[in-house]
Amino acid sequence: MFNHRRAHVSWKTVQASDLFSWFNMSETGRQPSGAGLTAVSVAPGGNQEFIDLAFDIDARAEVVGFRLALDRHWLDDTSTGMTSGADLAASVARALATADPVLAEVAEALMAGGFAASRSPVILRAGKEPRAAEQPDIAALVATFTMASAQPATVHGRRTIVAANQQRGPHLWFTAAWR
Repeated sequence: MFNHRRAHVSWKTVQASDLFSWFNMSETGRQPSGAGLTAVSVAPGGNQEFIDLAFDIDARAEVVGFRLALDRHWLDDTSTGMTSGADLAASVARALATADPVLAEVAEALMAGGFAASRSPVILRAGKEPRAAEQPDIAALVATFTMASAQPATVHGRRTIVAANQQRGPHLWFTAAWR
């Protein structure tokens, strides 16, 4: 059962999660990020040039936020970008869902939306087909992810997820932050 007082997941739990094992994630750096937090950057085993991911860790080594950026060129113009991006974003959300239950719903909706947008057959690791978003704010986030909407999206749970498509250098990037 969800503990309403606990809004964090330990960094060790995230490192032991499916996110780290499936995507062969490794820590690439740490730096202070203000308010007593440390930004921990991680990178997957492949497609590193298209993915930026960092977690905010507090003094107790608990994750209190994340920032994810995915290159739209990779998402939209490669045969596996959308499905891989949806799987990665959903895995980040699932790794933190015990801290914020809305992240489990976001993960499921991203998987459904990402696979539908890619027109790819669904390859499931969890054994069940994901459901499309039922909540309008989560549906808006998925629409931003799949480029069905150019509008930013905000989802409120215990913390807030803000997603948008932003220009970074020569490419547009999908960005999401949970704080």
